[in-house]
Amino acid sequence: MAVSIEELRAKFAAKRLEKQPAASENHTDPAPPPATENHTEPPPAKPRRKLKALPAPRVEPPVDLHRETIPHSVEAELGVLSSILIDYQFAKSSRVIDEVMGKINPFHFHVPAHKTAFEMMLALRREEKPIELISFTQLLRDRGLLDAIGGAAFVTSLINYVPTAANVEYYLEIMIEQFRRREMIALGTRMVRAAYAAHEEDSIELVKSFEYRIQRLREDRRDPALMDVAELLNGEKPPLPRLIVHHVLHEGAKMIIGGGSKARKTWGLMDLALAISTGSEWWGFKTYKSRVCYINLELQSPFFADRIDNLITNKGVHPEPGFFEVLNLRGRIETVESLRQKYTPFLKAGHFRTLIIDPSYKLLGGRDENAAGEIATLLNEFEKIAVDIEAAVVFASHYSKGNQALKEFMDRIGGSGVFARDPDVVMTMTQHEETDCFTVETRCRNLASPSAFVVRWEYPAFVRDEDKDPVKLKGTPGAKQIWTEKDILGEFRVGEGWSTPKLQKHLDKERGMPRSTFYRIWDKLKNEQKIRVDQEGDWFRVLKSDENNLETTDGNVSHNNSET
Repeated sequence: MAVSIEELRAKFAAKRLEKQPAASENHTDPAPPPATENHTEPPPAKPRRKLKALPAPRVEPPVDLHRETIPHSVEAELGVLSSILIDYQFAKSSRVIDEVMGKINPFHFHVPAHKTAFEMMLALRREEKPIELISFTQLLRDRGLLDAIGGAAFVTSLINYVPTAANVEYYLEIMIEQFRRREMIALGTRMVRAAYAAHEEDSIELVKSFEYRIQRLREDRRDPALMDVAELLNGEKPPLPRLIVHHVLHEGAKMIIGGGSKARKTWGLMDLALAISTGSEWWGFKTYKSRVCYINLELQSPFFADRIDNLITNKGVHPEPGFFEVLNLRGRIETVESLRQKYTPFLKAGHFRTLIIDPSYKLLGGRDENAAGEIATLLNEFEKIAVDIEAAVVFASHYSKGNQALKEFMDRIGGSGVFARDPDVVMTMTQHEETDCFTVETRCRNLASPSAFVVRWEYPAFVRDEDKDPVKLKGTPGAKQIWTEKDILGEFRVGEGWSTPKLQKHLDKERGMPRSTFYRIWDKLKNEQKIRVDQEGDWFRVLKSDENNLETTDGNVSHNNSET
């Protein structure tokens, strides 16, 4: 049977439809129209799927840094001030103010009125006066600051701002965080200005100059963690502390200056403080201009002021306000522990970079300066102060008696040898053969020790004298000291005994006899039975009528102190 063309087309169309995949759930193709006897049309073309339009990217408007509010928290600042006032007003306690002083300083306050109020609270605390509503208001009124901070109403509002002082740590955390952000903004601004201005300075050197400041922002005040040496080798080592006195003293280091009783050490320390506070030279060394606090334990306030005035006039420099402060504590403090506990918060709040303590023996507090363990505790307290306030600590000590030219310069400082072993920098001033001249010798733990040099006294300060030979010390012997039995026996009096350690320390301090030499001769005296010991352990000289006529008619023993 013949098949028409139309029937064949219809069959082929049906087969094509069977081979097409099933329609998806989201889209169904329309069914083809039924074929007719006269005309069969091919299936319509599959329509193109429309692409979904992508959303336009969101563009944030540019931030105008000049219109942004500087990071700060008025509420946290008021919370801290209120907590201090509440603690004193109702609990009669200084716990809160001491805690606050240990963590922040007046610059942590952004609002000027709050900063002024905190400074006046610190003034009352330093004077050991109560921070109560009446005394605080009166201090502000006396200094003409009451109206500037909002009047008496503002002070009264502080009492009721927070219900309790228990949350002061929370307020402090907020203030410290906001302060760090302000420091970041200030540092970034300085870096931008420096980048535009320093056309002649190498860019790498410019970056290095800001590394220390950036590191200070990154520092963590918590206990130190383990440090990976591999990271140090890969260039992650922390930057070195800033040099306060070039070639000599870093931030956070301890420095001792030793000298005789007439070496004018206090003048030298006051000159050092003035040099650092003004960025001028000290004994030929450049200094980094920074804040200094001088703890005066010896001079009466008027005499200290007179000396400083003479130094300022002589050197032609004058410290800017806030760079050189003096804490006159003559007769007010007896131990280094009381100094650290009472004044460390105040010193930390002042952002001092150098702390000078003069003289150090005023803080012994009953310690024996010849006992190594006791002096170690004293210097440990100095180190805690240096760490707490992040500053260099400088103090002075005296020489032992005797001819210092016979000793190594490290052994000239009196008392325990810890004085010379513990500090990071040991500087000595030994009398030169020329009048009013001193040889200065220095040993540094972390730096190459400078060569010895001579300073000459020209009232009211020392000046470096390169023309003089530092080796020529006063009392330099022509021959080596020869010690004999008479040097020890001459220290005994009839009926008076010595303990061995006490006599050894006495001869070392008064005559400069080396420890090894003493015990060598001491053992010989015991073996030859020229000394005897009693039940209490004290040694006495064995008297003999023919022993070099050492016993005199007045019953005392003559002192043969000849030094060959």
